[in-house]
Amino acid sequence: MNRIFSGLCLCLLVASIIILPACGGGGHPPPPPPPISVAITSPATAPTIQQGQTVNITAAVTNDTGNKGVTWSLSGQGSLSAQTSTTVTYNAPASVSSNIVATVSATSVADNTKSASLNITVTPTAANNNGVLSGQYAFLISGFDDATGDRFAYIGSFTANGSGAITTGVEDLNLPSGVQNSIGIQGAYSVGTDNRGSMALAGGGLVTTFAFSLGAFNGGVATKLDIIEFDDNSGGTGLRGSGVAYLQTAAAFNLTSITGAYAFQLNGQTTSVGSKAVVEGSFSSAGAGTINGIGDSNLAGTIALGGTLSGTLATTASTASSGRFTLPFTAGTISHNSAVYVVSGGHLLWMTTDPVSGGLLCGEIQAQASIAFDNTFLTGNVILDSSGLSSVAGDSFVQAGILNFNSSNATGTISLDTNDGGTQGTVSTTFTYSVAADGQVTLTPATGPVLDLYLIDTNKAFIVDEGSLVNSGMLEAQSAGPFSNSSVSGSYFLGLAEYPAVTAASVSSSVAYSSGNGMLFSTSDQSSASGSLLSAQSQTFTLTINGTTGRATDASGNIYYIISPTSFVTIQATAHDSSVILAEQ
Repeated sequence: MNRIFSGLCLCLLVASIIILPACGGGGHPPPPPPPISVAITSPATAPTIQQGQTVNITAAVTNDTGNKGVTWSLSGQGSLSAQTSTTVTYNAPASVSSNIVATVSATSVADNTKSASLNITVTPTAANNNGVLSGQYAFLISGFDDATGDRFAYIGSFTANGSGAITTGVEDLNLPSGVQNSIGIQGAYSVGTDNRGSMALAGGGLVTTFAFSLGAFNGGVATKLDIIEFDDNSGGTGLRGSGVAYLQTAAAFNLTSITGAYAFQLNGQTTSVGSKAVVEGSFSSAGAGTINGIGDSNLAGTIALGGTLSGTLATTASTASSGRFTLPFTAGTISHNSAVYVVSGGHLLWMTTDPVSGGLLCGEIQAQASIAFDNTFLTGNVILDSSGLSSVAGDSFVQAGILNFNSSNATGTISLDTNDGGTQGTVSTTFTYSVAADGQVTLTPATGPVLDLYLIDTNKAFIVDEGSLVNSGMLEAQSAGPFSNSSVSGSYFLGLAEYPAVTAASVSSSVAYSSGNGMLFSTSDQSSASGSLLSAQSQTFTLTINGTTGRATDASGNIYYIISPTSFVTIQATAHDSSVILAEQ
């Protein structure tokens, strides 16, 4: 019995040894591959566009080990173009009679049961938003005449009736062909539902056409416009420029409203075509017309500091109706006649009215917050943006970045991104500074040209350097960090922060939107050096934001600096004709 039992146990043991590996060893089938999934990564939300516009779409396929990508399909009106395995462009119909919805789908090539879709709403351009442009606006536009390479400028005031008509207005024209003062103007405009618009003004035998974006709403009415001109049809025989318009305060259309201390900056050219000139300074006015102050200038690299500024504001036949004044003035060795238009008692626009052959200057005047400035008016982080001439003939120089001021010892640091005619660079250095009671500031870097500032308020100033590139621009206080995707959120309108420095520069006005997720959707109108207007150009940018500095980049080569929760500046890092673009809400 024991032998039989022992043999039986041995057989069972052997059977177990044979069976167990078969049940629990290497004979298992391999695990299934992870499932494929498809997502539309850009745009991040369903966009609404107008007829004739486009949307660039990107898809991503997860677990697509063979990188086969997607196929694209369209349901609804429109067409698809520029298809790749991950991207496609949707082209809206040229005309729709009412809102439509088109659906673009991306289907995995590796697993056609997996797909993702994007709904796009297309609206007719007939839908308008004309009521947001209503009231009286002062405007200033500057740029270049392509035939001569000379500067031109317009300054004036127009009244928009909220229904698409410019009912009345007055302007001063300073063109290479001649000067016309106090011309009556009328015209028409249209504002789209996305707050982009177009306008035509007729006066003095000329019809000028503009595109614009608008914002800074107050009571449903825009208080500021960013404007471009697109009267150049060939790139060689027209005008191309950019500028601004501001809602005016009619109660300030009198001399007594222009009282106190002011800072100003004028940009333009010397008597030489292709040059750049900047004059800035400060003055005081007692409300009787006489102004007295000081002015610094950089005329194509020739520096003059602390020159006496004097002049007399005089009322005109259109002062009471449009806020127009004349101002003959002298700043050091510079003397010009000029026209000034009132935005408010603390904000004025200024343009010289002598022939362009003698030089042309235009810019803005802003009330100063103090008459007893000191070093404490510059403290902490400040965003600098400026533009000028490149070391490469015919190209532009732009820069943007952060200045950090230590008011306790009047020192600081500079960290800037630069673009010199398409060559990207950086500036990192230290500086010392001193502030005079009238707001004049001398900032001396350890390396690079001296910067001359005129303070408007705490951490806000006009700026020009003493270098040959004649950089001019602004300083504005940067809000405290940390920064994140939510720091860029909401609807923006965008335009050139400074007037173009070179005739080759393209100009643009845009609107943009972000939900605070790092995606920025932009629609722009661009007047290019070829003479064409590129209307309604849609782009999507994915921002990578530095949480400490507020500096951001995107895949298109743009560099951003966040100023506040409602504004930022951006430059192109490698474009030869880059400008500084200011975005505001």
